[in-house]
Amino acid sequence: DHIAFGAVRLDASGKDADVESEGVGVARCIRLAPDSDVAELAIVVADDLQGMGIGGRLLKQLMKAARRQGIRRFRCEVLAENNSMRALAAGLGGDPRWLNDGVLEYDCPLPHPEPKDEPLWLYWLFAPLEAQLACFFDLLDQATGSSVEIYR
Repeated sequence: DHIAFGAVRLDASGKDADVESEGVGVARCIRLAPDSDVAELAIVVADDLQGMGIGGRLLKQLMKAARRQGIRRFRCEVLAENNSMRALAAGLGGDPRWLNDGVLEYDCPLPHPEPKDEPLWLYWLFAPLEAQLACFFDLLDQATGSSVEIYR
């Protein structure tokens, strides 16, 4: 019940810029309990690349994959001074709740897929089957042992 997407720096030919290079960003979620529809969310982007939309692109891919897995809400803990992450969580519809000194918790509902991501008629056609498809993907994860993907 772990899902992760990572971004790496590519050269002009579309290959990894440096074999020894580290990733530039990761978005991941971990289901909080078996059969839960809530997952803990974490996003990290290299300091020198923040504010360029990398985290948002990773999050978009993560949300699609999470919905397929039956996740309906992300929960995240955010430092009070992390204005970017606070804005992102608020943009997802999360309301802040103070946990302790300088840490907020957001409980964010996952939005339905945007019509540009999937044709609207396709969404309405398959929406009733979404729970069954999520069970299928859960079984697939159990058979393969993980659900980690690379996003480039």
